[in-house]
Amino acid sequence: MRRDFVAAAQAVGEKRWRIVATELGPNLVVPLLAEAGLRLTYSIGLIAGIGFLGFAADPGAADWGQMTNENRLGLLVQPWGVLAPVLVIALFTIGTNLIADALGSHAAQGDS
Repeated sequence: MRRDFVAAAQAVGEKRWRIVATELGPNLVVPLLAEAGLRLTYSIGLIAGIGFLGFAADPGAADWGQMTNENRLGLLVQPWGVLAPVLVIALFTIGTNLIADALGSHAAQGDS
């Protein structure tokens, strides 16, 4: 599949590396930022899940998943011990995804 802007650049006589750098590169920024945001969000959830299951790298270190696991027995007595790390995990994952989306939309607007 050929794109018109690549064919136009080839018709003008642009070199192949220049077509990649000036035509294809800017079109890859938005999908790569979206992919990076999703992967960062998944990794935050994965690390929290591993900490919740007790497989953290350092059992004495501060880990939101580990905090949730340690405080889950007191959920009925003091729910903030569980809800605070869960809310921080949720806000952090949503925030990183929103930042990646904002960077992607800013990069997309800069192209036009």
